[in-house]
Amino acid sequence: MRLRMALYTRRGVAYAHRLKQVAENLPMSEPTGRRINPPLIVAFAVFIVMAAPVGILNVVWEPIAGDYLQPFESLGVLLSMYTLGRLIGTFGAGRMIVRFGLFRVLAAGTLISAGGLAGYVLSDTWPLMLMSAFMLALGWGSVDISMNVYIAANHRPGMIAFLHASYGVGLTIGPVIAALVISTLGGSWRLSYFAVLIGLLALLAWIVAIRAQWVLPHAELSADGRTPVKAPGPWATLALPLMGGWIVFAFVYGGIEVGTGQLATTLLTEARGLDAATASAWISVYWGIFTVGRIIIGIVGSRIRVHVVLIVSMAVAMIGTLLLMLPGVTWALPGLLLTGAGLAAIFPTVVGSLPRWFGVNHAPNAIGFTIGVASAGTAVLPGIGAFIAVRLGFESIGAFLVVLVFALGALYSINALRQQSRNMRGVT
Repeated sequence: MRLRMALYTRRGVAYAHRLKQVAENLPMSEPTGRRINPPLIVAFAVFIVMAAPVGILNVVWEPIAGDYLQPFESLGVLLSMYTLGRLIGTFGAGRMIVRFGLFRVLAAGTLISAGGLAGYVLSDTWPLMLMSAFMLALGWGSVDISMNVYIAANHRPGMIAFLHASYGVGLTIGPVIAALVISTLGGSWRLSYFAVLIGLLALLAWIVAIRAQWVLPHAELSADGRTPVKAPGPWATLALPLMGGWIVFAFVYGGIEVGTGQLATTLLTEARGLDAATASAWISVYWGIFTVGRIIIGIVGSRIRVHVVLIVSMAVAMIGTLLLMLPGVTWALPGLLLTGAGLAAIFPTVVGSLPRWFGVNHAPNAIGFTIGVASAGTAVLPGIGAFIAVRLGFESIGAFLVVLVFALGALYSINALRQQSRNMRGVT
């Protein structure tokens, strides 16, 4: 490997060829690529069920606010509690998996989320509702990391894309459940969450029934080939030379994914004069193509090298945001379509590659940090974009998204070249 890399360097291989070396640091064996098995089915189902409450909230917030005598803007307080719980759950899950095992963390997280949903159904005061949101997200953070760690370690990278696409399916189903319960059956908004609670409890029973199958690959061995390497703590994973770069990458990515959906609506209505109904439909198309893109990458992703997926995806997203930045509405919808299609593959590809880049022992922490920081990005960067838009004009939203996507491309280039440099020196 060192000789080959040296030859490449002497021949002055092009920049793109150098980038591809990011995928060649393989401190553990490739995921087994096993076919569909019960844990995989459960993982997809759990992601669908856990996304449904978020989709339901989009429809039922007004009656919730009315029941608790809260102003409309109190939605921000509820979402802040949800975000806080999710951040704590994701950042702590990696260490918990190492200490207690995948099954225990997964089952406990699912049970905590079920408790949060029960709170949605039963709580009669606003503080209890806020605590329920915190519990729901806290458990979901642990479940999210557990499922990602399991699939990344045991299956081909494309399965991570299917997992994340399942979340998009849940976001779509949630409003349908709410509409069916409230409009068709004439029931309370609480029944929407009760239906999700029943589904989650059924999945918890399934998780327990197949508990012996929630296993990860054997730990890495020390130099003697017999002694397992001690599981690293969070700080040991953070200290890995390349971890910081991918954490920043995840933060920026999270801001772009959610920021496009949140800020583009304001851009289209306030700056471009599009009516609210049409703008909402276009944003739905953005999320639709985003979900379809993840399904497609789940099918074909394992046949394409990681660096190709990431570079092409970012290039498409760059073109999309540039089109979205153009004045008027002519190129806005194509811009949203290309942006959604470009972003779809990036995050599941990175998450699915983390066990190979950092090793199976560091994988739980690495995945937890990456998903947790991406969640922070979804909360912070769209807020910064809105702050800038209020002061510089809503047309600045397009430029803000372009800057973020190009920053993402720059971060990937830096991470890839640093990885190549370490490979050339034979460092793992």
